[in-house]
Amino acid sequence: AMAVRVLEEEPGFNAGVGSALTRDGTVEVDAAIMDGNGLRVGGIGAVPFLRRPIDLARQVLEDGQHCLLVGDGAWEFARERGHERARPEDMITERSRQKLAAHRAEQGNSGGTVGACAIDAAGHVASATSTGGMTGKRPGRVGDSPLPGCGTYADDRAGAASATGTGEAIMRVTMARVCTDEMRRGATAAQAAAASVRDLAERTGLDAGIICIDARGGIGVA
Repeated sequence: AMAVRVLEEEPGFNAGVGSALTRDGTVEVDAAIMDGNGLRVGGIGAVPFLRRPIDLARQVLEDGQHCLLVGDGAWEFARERGHERARPEDMITERSRQKLAAHRAEQGNSGGTVGACAIDAAGHVASATSTGGMTGKRPGRVGDSPLPGCGTYADDRAGAASATGTGEAIMRVTMARVCTDEMRRGATAAQAAAASVRDLAERTGLDAGIICIDARGGIGVA
């Protein structure tokens, strides 16, 4: 969570400050964190103007009642946990404005979702992902990042993974789960990352990226 929190504060990434803008010029963020020890997960989706999404996702995990909170319900939970709605000027950057203008002209997507995977000395793995989503998305759209098995997954028996790319494609193939399944069957993290990217490309004709770590501490990027 700490690694992702640092990246959310960097305006050059599509997460937290600097998040991509919806077609209405607003910010709605998605994030999730998953603990491979017990398969605990906390996620938030389509939350307007939340500056530190990964912190709220972790609080959902620690609360333990639900796996995913979205929209206004997520903000009610956020206020209970001490979060305050950010001012638009604190999150909307000139870069994100330019990307929205380019999207309106060319119908392109933005990149820059942030993620992290980790393993501790006891062999427990975790992953975390945070994003502003795709530029020009419809308000209310939730992408792959907060969905277990899609953009984020962790299982001590296999490893942990965090994906980036076109969320709709990642959701269709449950990319992070494909990656961890490969590691569960004995593939190294590097082999599993490559296999999951290849699977998505073959099944959808699109592309994506993934980072992962296996239960032995091996690292994969594809």
